[in-house]
Amino acid sequence: MAGGFSLVEILVAIVILLAVLGPVWSVFSGSRRAVRAARELSLAASLSSSLLAGLKNAAPGVLCELAPTVDSELPGGLALSSLGVGPAPTGYTRRLALRRLAGWGSAREPMFRADLRIDWVTPRHDQTLTYQAVGIVQGRPPAP
Repeated sequence: MAGGFSLVEILVAIVILLAVLGPVWSVFSGSRRAVRAARELSLAASLSSSLLAGLKNAAPGVLCELAPTVDSELPGGLALSSLGVGPAPTGYTRRLALRRLAGWGSAREPMFRADLRIDWVTPRHDQTLTYQAVGIVQGRPPAP
C-alpha cells in the first residue's frame, strides 16, 4: 500500500464532516429566518409609528371618526400626503380606525383613539402576519 488514504478512511472522514456541518448549517438557516422575521416586524412597527406621528401633526379639525380604512383610501386631510407619511411598501397593508374618546380633550380639540393594523404575507410560507398598535391622538391645536 502506497502512502495515502483508503476509500474507507475517506468515507469515514466525509461522514464525520457531515455530522459536524449539519447542525452548523441548521443554526445558520435558523438565524437567517429570525433576522428576516425581525426585519419584517421592524418595518411593520415603523409603518405604524410613522402614521401615528402624522396623525399627531394633523391640521386642526382634520381628525374625525373613521371606520377601519386602508391607508391609501384615507379621506381628505387624512390622506397620507396631507399627513406627510409615505405609502406602505408592496406586500404590506396598513389600516387605520379612529374613534373619538368621550370626555377627553375639548369640543375644539377632541382626542381620538387610533387603532392601526399592519398585515403582510411572509414570502416563503404564504402566511399572513399582523402587527397592531393603539395610540391616543389629538392633532395640532387650532391657531389662537
